[in-house]
Amino acid sequence: MTKDIRPKQGDITINGHPWWTVECNMTVLADVQEACGGDLTPALGTSLKTVLIWLAAMVNDCNERHGKERRYTARELGRMLSWRDLRRAKDVVFDLVADALRDDETDDETDDETDGETDSTNESEDAEDAGKNTEPPGETPGA
Repeated sequence: MTKDIRPKQGDITINGHPWWTVECNMTVLADVQEACGGDLTPALGTSLKTVLIWLAAMVNDCNERHGKERRYTARELGRMLSWRDLRRAKDVVFDLVADALRDDETDDETDDETDGETDSTNESEDAEDAGKNTEPPGETPGA
């Protein structure tokens, strides 16, 4: 089976009308990293400011891909979007960000490395835990 590696896309709506179809690609990641002073970590929060930073990068990338010169700042988008539109955009934005940052290749390699192998650490912990009471406090097993 061939894996589709194209970035996932999502629609951003304003007043209920689709306005942009955005994606989170490497250009967007780089723009957000630059907006956050070189560290992507602060952009992984869920504040309104963070949503608008990601959204501005995605919208600007979308416009660039379509030959439009118009660029938006996070502040401009904040003024344009209603509360409802911003909440919807937040869901789209973080779904796309999560998909872009997911490292499926690493997950596949990890699965391949552990196939057929046992983890001796877990086996010894299981042996130690075999005689312990795992019931909530105050309850007796088998009562």
